[in-house]
Amino acid sequence: MISNFRSSKFGVPLLALLAGVAAFLVVEEARVSEVHYEDSSQSIEDMVRLSQHVVVVEAKPLDPSVVIKKHVWPKSTHYRKESETTHTELATLYKVVEVLKTAGQSMTGSPPRTIKLGNLKAYDVPAYGVADHKAYHETGMSESPVVQRYVSKDPVSDVATAGTKKILFLQDFTREVAPEFKDVFILTGEEGMKSKDAVLKVINSKSTDAYPEQIKRPKGN
Repeated sequence: MISNFRSSKFGVPLLALLAGVAAFLVVEEARVSEVHYEDSSQSIEDMVRLSQHVVVVEAKPLDPSVVIKKHVWPKSTHYRKESETTHTELATLYKVVEVLKTAGQSMTGSPPRTIKLGNLKAYDVPAYGVADHKAYHETGMSESPVVQRYVSKDPVSDVATAGTKKILFLQDFTREVAPEFKDVFILTGEEGMKSKDAVLKVINSKSTDAYPEQIKRPKGN
């Protein structure tokens, strides 16, 4: 359901996730932008090794739309001087009930982070990031991103019932981010509980930590 990588039509690699993809309002001379989705070939083993944190959460979010940061670009910089543009970055608030892996290693030079039982903010990096929204506001044009989606081996229903659990794969930011993102983790994939044994098998093996160079902070932060 969720992706790991994003690339523009020029082939520049950027991190993105499927959920939370924003829609652009296309007007007259504005060029139409379309998101192209591709299923990735990543395995559960790949996801575990590429994740700094793997946790079990209540599948039903405590809050599906936690506002992290709001961006407003003024009418004066609009490409037709017609209106201001607002873009809000959202995270999903989950309740962590079990921690399967937490790296505790710093990826940004800041103190190492670990995940404990309790509330957690998971951020699906949208296909259209802050820089894309700003560019569209100023030029009326946007690129068409290619989003690779991780395919869950045990898909979780979008309609979660009380008591249902799922596994989240999470990554830290590799660079300093805005203060609003200090307690936020990047969500890169999820699995149903039938995959827990396979996940634990990888975690309990040697060399489960691998930090991919392609992890990036949300564009514009």
